Amino acid sequence: YGDGPALFSGVNFSLPRGKRLGILGPNGCGKTTLLKILLGEIQPTSGEVRRGQLVDPGYLDQQLTVLPDDKPVIRAVWPQPDPSIDEKKMRDLLGRFGLSGDIVFQNVGELSGGERSRAALARLVVAGVNVLVLDEPTNHLDLWACEALEDAIREYEGTVIVVSHDRYFLNRIADLLIVFADGKTQVIYGNYDTYEMMRSASASGAKEVTQRSTSNPGPPPRPVSAKPARRKRVYPYRKVEELEADIAQTEAQLRDLESALASPDLYRDANRLKETMKAFEETKAALQRLYEHWEEAVELN
Repeated sequence: YGDGPALFSGVNFSLPRGKRLGILGPNGCGKTTLLKILLGEIQPTSGEVRRGQLVDPGYLDQQLTVLPDDKPVIRAVWPQPDPSIDEKKMRDLLGRFGLSGDIVFQNVGELSGGERSRAALARLVVAGVNVLVLDEPTNHLDLWACEALEDAIREYEGTVIVVSHDRYFLNRIADLLIVFADGKTQVIYGNYDTYEMMRSASASGAKEVTQRSTSNPGPPPRPVSAKPARRKRVYPYRKVEELEADIAQTEAQLRDLESALASPDLYRDANRLKETMKAFEETKAALQRLYEHWEEAVELN
């Protein structure tokens, strides 16, 4: 966006309700810019963002501006009086985020970074948002708080979008990844382990091609002794090019199903919703098997 060079291009994905998207990359690559485009805070230079109906995002930025510094924690989390919520319920919820005792009556400005992050998350939960948007949420958290946040995200029934440099954290919570690396942007249908598997397989294939192109022509000498142990095939032999074509086709099918799941009309038909969710999970599993088959083909063909 703006007049400078493009930070990224060609990013195409759908995020169904209840799924968790992780955005990973080095500082300055465009992670936060992508997040602001998704939220509608800035406009992209090309392309479009289509948001589902009744989407109500809650944004936790790196500066934690969702909370005012001059209010006690218990009042910052519940800014408006609610007769259905008494002080005990407020303190119980804050306790789930590790905020208990006299700390709930301290001003937000007196909290540590980790305590403030937990209070901000509690505020979003109270607000009833259906899309949690978190920008580097682990920056101010200790190990206990990170684990508590992971549990809270996995248990949350709404949609989650997380920008983070914490690969371990994203590996535990993400269903879908957008990775900024080496000047490229890649959409991964899986977590960080899936991304590493694909990157490793791609690097192995490139290394093998390079070795073949630089070696001397002619057949290799016939081995005198038995062949060394080699990884056994799990999948039947297929050409790498064929698998890549199938992967592209299956990724397109997955995007179509994600678009269907984003349609409010779908949720008016319980049977159709069930069938679509089943097809989505089956297609995602099939794509994972294709990734593994492709990795094997790159190594053994």
